[in-house]
Amino acid sequence: MSPGVSRRDGHATDLALERLHAGELTAADFGDHLDTCAVCQGRLRALGAFEVPALARRPRLAPWMAAGLAAAAAVVLLLRSPGDPAVVPDAGLRLKGGFAFEVFVHDGATERRAGDGEAVHPGDRLGFRVHAPEARQVLIAGIDAQDDVYLCFPQQGGGASRPFGPTTAPTDVGEAVRLDARLGTERLVALACEAPVRLADVEGALRADATPPGCARRVVRVVKAAP
Repeated sequence: MSPGVSRRDGHATDLALERLHAGELTAADFGDHLDTCAVCQGRLRALGAFEVPALARRPRLAPWMAAGLAAAAAVVLLLRSPGDPAVVPDAGLRLKGGFAFEVFVHDGATERRAGDGEAVHPGDRLGFRVHAPEARQVLIAGIDAQDDVYLCFPQQGGGASRPFGPTTAPTDVGEAVRLDARLGTERLVALACEAPVRLADVEGALRADATPPGCARRVVRVVKAAP
């Protein structure tokens, strides 16, 4: 595969698959990987883009093979590498070129990108990068283990979203949050919406792990444990 489209485990990255879906990459950028990897085929099916040029070059699948690929698609989210951020299917809005959300952990000594299920500790700082290929209203919130919702970005403005983008690559939002002492799994959720939104109006959807109307959503989960 071309540089920048593969993960350390050899599979395609989520962003690369979304760029393929949007037409920014071609099947040639993935070599023969998409022709032979049932996992990445399933991930493409989950994006609604299974019939891509790389697969179109293959012979028509026999019914028993198609059933096997459908089963792979059904479990693809459970098979995600721990180093890969979660991609939550959007309920309606799709941004051309793909909407991406990255979380970075600052522990006082080092900085690292957080994969889905990343171990963190009270006192760590979380920074955020967003790729919004079209201008949108962006809001980032966290939901802690007790289902309490807190605002991460923008921290000024009374809980309202902020205009963001368009960007050509993941861009630092310029704000960070420090984790409190409450332990457990927390969800970091980025929304990119067509119109301004307020945290108070989307709290219910965030708690329910749902996408508010007119928004695209990305989620990264972290697990906060005692040092």
